[in-house]
Amino acid sequence: LKSVDCYVLNYRSKITLEQDAKKLIDRFECYISNLRNCQVVTIATITGLKQLVTNLKPYISIYYRSLPPVSNLTAVTDAEPQRRTIITTTDIGAADVKTAKLTTVTLLETKVATADDAGKAVAKYRYKIGKLQYFTLSAGLAFTSSAYTVNTLNTTSNLPEVIRGERIKLLAALHYYPFGLFSLDNKFASNHLHRASVFVGLGIPKPLENYYGGIGYDMVPGIKLLVGYQMFRQTKFTVLNNQVVDKISAPKGAGAFVALNFSPEIVINIINIFKK
Repeated sequence: LKSVDCYVLNYRSKITLEQDAKKLIDRFECYISNLRNCQVVTIATITGLKQLVTNLKPYISIYYRSLPPVSNLTAVTDAEPQRRTIITTTDIGAADVKTAKLTTVTLLETKVATADDAGKAVAKYRYKIGKLQYFTLSAGLAFTSSAYTVNTLNTTSNLPEVIRGERIKLLAALHYYPFGLFSLDNKFASNHLHRASVFVGLGIPKPLENYYGGIGYDMVPGIKLLVGYQMFRQTKFTVLNNQVVDKISAPKGAGAFVALNFSPEIVINIINIFKK
């Protein structure tokens, strides 16, 4: 090998780069062919061959993995971004507990928002805003699971008698929601923690003689399923010579109960339907 040819790969043109790479490969193959025909191979020749292969690999690899770079790159100073992200917050304002305040959020896509071009609407979202309720009232029907007896005074004989207690009663209840009730959410059985409540209530008639307490769950806001325990006021009479000479009253357990209660608005609507 008496001469060495130097090949320069031009990256600015894909066509030129392909042609130059082909020439370089052809030259390499010719170089290998000459080595095979040589009778004497020196260490210097082998070292040169290894160096050529080492230098050739990156160029071939770049050719197959990359596109030619863009020529004449210049720096551009741009003060306005092509895209930007804006985070906005919505003020609840005067939205009260029972009235929904409908809010609409529009997602816009634009290069630079101007008075003439505010952008293209790509999505819209609507949601309700309201405050949480922690105390509510309800009324409905309660059913006591077990039978019980009540001591009472017969109005005709003025003597005590034992009667069956009423297992079905009207129930008026006061509820407390530890996590707050969002009454604008009309989905069935959602937001379980916010739908849960504890309550105390009175039975109707004779509210001062029938007491209820337990836990409740709003299947939808305004329609509540209640379970708990009922107690009633039991009176012990002392009779002497067919006359009541003394009486003592104390709470006594009647049994577990289940109830279906409604918010005052629903109760009023039901009453108005029956009035028509």
